[in-house]
Amino acid sequence: MTEDRVPAVSILIPTHNAERFIEETLVSIVSQTFGDFECIIVNDGSTDGTPEVIEKYLSDSRFKLINLSKVGLCAALNRGLELTRAPLIARMDSDDVMLPERLAVQVAYMQAHPEVGGCASFYEMIDAQGQKLGDGRSPLTSVEAIERHLQNGGQLIYPNPTLMLRRSAMVALGGYRAEYFPCEDVDLSVRMLEAKQPIIVLPQYLLKFRMHPTSVSSSNANALRQFHTNKLIFRNLRARRRGEAELPIERYFAELDSAFALRKLATRMAEESFVLHRKAARAKTAKHHALGSGLLLLAFALNPRDAYLKVMRRARAAWA
Repeated sequence: MTEDRVPAVSILIPTHNAERFIEETLVSIVSQTFGDFECIIVNDGSTDGTPEVIEKYLSDSRFKLINLSKVGLCAALNRGLELTRAPLIARMDSDDVMLPERLAVQVAYMQAHPEVGGCASFYEMIDAQGQKLGDGRSPLTSVEAIERHLQNGGQLIYPNPTLMLRRSAMVALGGYRAEYFPCEDVDLSVRMLEAKQPIIVLPQYLLKFRMHPTSVSSSNANALRQFHTNKLIFRNLRARRRGEAELPIERYFAELDSAFALRKLATRMAEESFVLHRKAARAKTAKHHALGSGLLLLAFALNPRDAYLKVMRRARAAWA
């Protein structure tokens, strides 16, 4: 690809200390049936051999490496977004694996549906060794399904490495907002929906999503921040739809800190329930069904209202 020719897709990969898995990720990109892409890899201050692995692929002019001092995920993503040239951005993480037809299927869908801002897909979950753990599906397969999901108390959760988004929509909305980390992707998807640029999930398996102890998706390090930031994002979405003012994120966390003892206790129980739900899901994915069921019962006991809403949401989805 010549430098002045704009590719159809820009693949955007932020990475930090991904030496163990990133080569498999890059091989899966090279193996795509759709080859009209550029791949922007933003190395966010890796201290292992990640840059050396990436450099082996730079002889292919489609691949570009940007080295940053440790600036954080959102800043790395926004820097990469600035450097992309294509009208479509395919997000990818540095430990996951594209199936060969991923780009071809998503580009075809985006070209055929100019009314949407992006698409995602179903995915297979794999462990550190690449063994299949389970399937990842989503009910968000149409605008109508998205609205039903929101009305039933659901959230817009799209696994990042399955996303293909319109660059114009991302830039118009200002990219990723660091104050919403680790839910910067959820915040962006909600803002895209409100801008009439919805993200639709294709009911096809286009990615292998790796679950391992050091992955962001498996870690509890940001779990409580994630719990509260997600809660605030959808609280504010409902407020805006009612014509009410949204609650700034700084004020939300300040109110948590200054809450009365009973409210703090209720919040703590909800937090623990959230963490237990995550652990239960990982246990079931790893086929530890008894452990997963036990953790789920504990989660339900700590937050029965949330358990009831989850059950009803799944029932409504099944009946729809």
